Amino acid sequence: MARRGTGEVAEKLLSILSNQSETRGGFSVQDIATKSEINWETTKRYLEMFCKLNVIIELKDGDKVLYQKVGQDEKDTLFGIPLSQNNRITIQKIYATIRLLWKEKHDIPIYKTLLQKVAVDVVETRFPQIPSGWYLYGKLLPLASDSEDGTPFDNDEDIEATRKALETYSSCTNTHEIRLLQYRRKEQNLYIVKEQLATLLSGSLTKDITLFQSINEFAMQVEKTENNEKTKAIAEAFAASILSICRNSDEKQLFSARPAIIDVFNRVWELIATCEYHESMKQFYDEEILDYYMSSDIVDKEELSLEALESLEPFEPKLNLKDNEQMRKLKALQGAGKDLSPEEKKKREKNLENMAASDLFRAHGIDQS
Repeated sequence: MARRGTGEVAEKLLSILSNQSETRGGFSVQDIATKSEINWETTKRYLEMFCKLNVIIELKDGDKVLYQKVGQDEKDTLFGIPLSQNNRITIQKIYATIRLLWKEKHDIPIYKTLLQKVAVDVVETRFPQIPSGWYLYGKLLPLASDSEDGTPFDNDEDIEATRKALETYSSCTNTHEIRLLQYRRKEQNLYIVKEQLATLLSGSLTKDITLFQSINEFAMQVEKTENNEKTKAIAEAFAASILSICRNSDEKQLFSARPAIIDVFNRVWELIATCEYHESMKQFYDEEILDYYMSSDIVDKEELSLEALESLEPFEPKLNLKDNEQMRKLKALQGAGKDLSPEEKKKREKNLENMAASDLFRAHGIDQS
């Protein structure tokens, strides 16, 4: 039988555990191993990890240990990254408390952007062990805020911390102001510059020094790390291409190029923001786990960014660009945004599958004491 990938193993085991009509109180390790056609040792190792993540629970049946799935799967977390049941419940309590306090003073539903920004402040103040990271529109919690299943806090300290966080944004009148306030409070220059550039690009493009400075600053604010060399090069190629078009095109040409420029900006920002989320979540998860859940998405966004950059070529002035450093980088990247090779995928999956249960717990940031 062909070797199963890590994701396939986890999905298969959780699928079996999710079938409540069959479990009748739970399955034993042998029951699950037989149904999944996965060997006993691997099944046991995954079940131990799921227990530590509070995805499943152990049930005692005399001398027999049974396992049963609890809560929801990870379809409601960003990139499907695991979230413990305790953290999930706490986040739901935060969302519910924010909604309750908001309704005390307002007749309209709270903005999702505001909900997330306030929730992040509550987590940083009261629950620093809960993961949070920077993504498209600022810092957020990994659990979607759509559900209203949670119950509000019942202790004064958590309620007061939530009220204080909500008051921080009380002067904001729209989502743009809400985002900017968070960026400035947390000194996130990349996000401040991105917001400014997005505003400039949404208007009429002109040969404005402010626009030129924002484009340059945007590329400069993308920090180069050992893992995002391609992303940094794409950001620089974006800046070089946009500046070339804006400086050497007339008003009519800029008007024609504007939709393509905005599309490229959005594609490149999605890539950068995904890398920012990956980087900011390292304090909560092992990098190898983050790579497993996010690397395919990052590769896809690299490819989409390169394709979008190619779409700008008809708008670029006919200049001699042979010696342009950014264009050389861009050409070197063309066709490089491919998915992991089968060998690389097997190596990554093998590393995950061969990790001891204790290593998997550590990779998920779980205290085994």
